[in-house]
Amino acid sequence: METLPQQAPGTEISPASANTTWLCASDVDGTLVTALGAIMPRRNKTAIAQFRKLGGRFTIASGRSINSVERLMKRLGLEDTPAIVLNGAGVYDCAANKILRYHPIPKAGIELAFELYRKFPRLQFAVHREHSTHLCRTRTLSFFGSSTVRQPRFFHRSLAQIPQDGWGKCIFFGKKPDILALKDYCYSLVEPPLSFMESSGVSFELLAPGVHKGTAMLELAEILGINPLHTAAIGNYDNDTGLLACAAVTAAPSSAPEDFRAKAQHIVCADSKGAVADFLAILEERIR
Repeated sequence: METLPQQAPGTEISPASANTTWLCASDVDGTLVTALGAIMPRRNKTAIAQFRKLGGRFTIASGRSINSVERLMKRLGLEDTPAIVLNGAGVYDCAANKILRYHPIPKAGIELAFELYRKFPRLQFAVHREHSTHLCRTRTLSFFGSSTVRQPRFFHRSLAQIPQDGWGKCIFFGKKPDILALKDYCYSLVEPPLSFMESSGVSFELLAPGVHKGTAMLELAEILGINPLHTAAIGNYDNDTGLLACAAVTAAPSSAPEDFRAKAQHIVCADSKGAVADFLAILEERIR
């Protein structure tokens, strides 16, 4: 299994910071909203507003695209705090409509992704760039898996048609046995030019080396001038592992898989009951 870096390059963790503001980053699907991504418990909205009144900064750490995250941030009135997009590949400022940090997959990583595409011919493939998504071998899983990106999608017959720069992340979709085979192969590689994470039972993602939600959260804390010791995070799946590894205070919903819950300091109620609200109540006690 990949060893997750505890901080972003250049980020110094200093307990002497004078800024006492807290930053809380929440995963979206299965954490802030239900696993289907359609319903957000009212408790969460109320708790977020209360946390912000106390001076806290609340943001979203998602695998979704810029466009999709921006819509949700505006819906919640959170444009004043940048969001983490593409599972940590980018930090996006909704208010300024500007990417503050972006870590594209290097050329060697793109070449490895193409090699994996050829090695696992049953898997579907999608590439997410800043403002476009590109798909090959499109079938049901990849079509619906990319339907929430809220940005232009391009369907290609061959890899040669996909732009070969600016990749924030790429995703393989397929049946669980095929995804497990891909996962085992990727983790067997020695010093690969990519980071790997499982984002569901039927999808596996590739990002630039050392990039995940946690490194992006620490970059955001640095941008906001917030002490890393005042960072908090809640998530529910493997792609949130880095987020919990880098935050000072962490939680997982009771509805998260058991092995993931073991990574969190606090277990709160299920996502459908308002897991984020429960977690923010814990943070409020620290703030007060």
